[in-house]
Amino acid sequence: MAAAIRRDSTRQHAADQSRGMWRSATEQYRDPRQKEGVSDMPFFRNAIILTFLTAAVWALRLPFAGVYAESWDAVDFALALQRYDIFNMQPHFPGYPLYILAGHLFLPFAEEPVRALTLLSVWCGALSQIPFYLLAQKLLPDARSRWTAMLLFAASPLLGLTVVQPMSDALGLLAVLVLLAVIAATLHLSGRPLFLLTCLAAVWFALLLGIRLSSFPFGFLLLHPLFRLFRERRSLGGFIARTAVVVLLFLAALAGWLLPTAATEGGLVPFWQLGQAFAVGHFTDWGGTSFSSGASWGERLCGFLWERLTLNGLIGTSEEAFAQGLPGWLNILVLAVLIGGAAAGAADLLRPRPQPAVVWFLALAAGPYALWAFFGQNSEKARHILPLLPLLLLLVAHGFSVLGNRPRRFAGKAAVCLLFAGVLAVLTVRQAAVLQRHLDPPPALQLVRFVESRYPPEGTLLYTWEEERLFDYYAPAYETERVRRFAYFAQSLTLHASTVSRVLVTNAVLDGFPPELRPAAKEVARFSADPFLYPTYHTVILYELPTQGAQQPTDGSRRRPPALPNG
Repeated sequence: MAAAIRRDSTRQHAADQSRGMWRSATEQYRDPRQKEGVSDMPFFRNAIILTFLTAAVWALRLPFAGVYAESWDAVDFALALQRYDIFNMQPHFPGYPLYILAGHLFLPFAEEPVRALTLLSVWCGALSQIPFYLLAQKLLPDARSRWTAMLLFAASPLLGLTVVQPMSDALGLLAVLVLLAVIAATLHLSGRPLFLLTCLAAVWFALLLGIRLSSFPFGFLLLHPLFRLFRERRSLGGFIARTAVVVLLFLAALAGWLLPTAATEGGLVPFWQLGQAFAVGHFTDWGGTSFSSGASWGERLCGFLWERLTLNGLIGTSEEAFAQGLPGWLNILVLAVLIGGAAAGAADLLRPRPQPAVVWFLALAAGPYALWAFFGQNSEKARHILPLLPLLLLLVAHGFSVLGNRPRRFAGKAAVCLLFAGVLAVLTVRQAAVLQRHLDPPPALQLVRFVESRYPPEGTLLYTWEEERLFDYYAPAYETERVRRFAYFAQSLTLHASTVSRVLVTNAVLDGFPPELRPAAKEVARFSADPFLYPTYHTVILYELPTQGAQQPTDGSRRRPPALPNG
């Protein structure tokens, strides 16, 4: 009897010890920031909810998929599906080869190229929910904050608008989120799994550059797993060998799309020369960057932080349309709640912690790209801050979770929940309104259709800026010229004096001309739309100008037209 009791006691002790070892091993790989008492829902339940959310986002946005080429870039991409020619800007440099290849996959299911590209965007927007959840799972401490982030991501007006446009931004965002999710998965790994995921991240980053080259700042994130490989090295030679493997895999994947793309332009040397010419124009002329814009640094910084990140990014509106659709006070309240959530989330992350890996991850993910978006991108276009928006929403969601945990009474927690529900409702309504308005033809396309219905192609000369590309695509019979200087405009009129009976000018051109020319210009039509949808061409005005109106003295000074697209 005593022997049996001792045997049972020994078995129980062994079982307890085994459970303790399993618990220790589990804790080793668990996110150390996960709070006690808060556990995730079962895996399959999470997967079912995520699948349902992805399908719902796809189904709700599909009817709003755009059917118009609404900008210079959109026409470039549509023409590239018909004939790939980077020299003729089909599309513009660097060619976006993997994006165009993905567009071809949807071309058999669409009536024409623009529709194929918008279908691709809708699918990418829906699939982005998956890597965003995986990213939130690694960076946020509990299930509540993760699903809060998912709902904010799905309801974002800027994200909703982006994924119904025939542009590369939706696929680019999906690729960026996959890269972030892969590197975030390395935060709590070591040894061989860490090395393998670093290799995967390097290959994926090379492919990302073939989708959107402007996403290159996210390559700095590779420093995070490489630094961890360096810290756990057994020898310096082993670390160098591992780093060499990562670099070689990156170069091999990069060459996989770069060499065929360069071959379409005659080889690497002509492709490099084409890239140099494009970069010079982008940074010094038409790109709308900090180096070519006439705005001061302070104006650009305020515009970047307030108009792009806050108004465009968080609530999907603009200064011009701030009080349209929804009351201004409601927008202010929603902004205050979202900014407060982001501030609370950032403050909680920046507190001293035993493992600051998440802080460094966010800094490497957001910092380099934010600098690139400010200095090297067109500050007037909200889509250029799109890769920063998921990170901002993660901060907001974490802040809501922190604020929700502070009140000890039920009333305080209920107030936080009601605030979040109200914000989510406002964002959802705003996204629905944006998607509905996006179905209408853009102002530049309305201009094209108006000219077609009012003026015959014969004897009509139209001076435009970015609208020229839409005439090339939708109304190629019309003669258009993109004007850079008033002196060129006057010379062009002289050359066409015997063949042109009607001279039409858009406001994008006339705004840069000498003021004494305005009295001669007669306004014919005006087309307007939500500035959030079309930042630079939300108002297009058509003027008719007598030929002799150009014969005004001028110093031929350079005009400052709205910025051309910069991919």
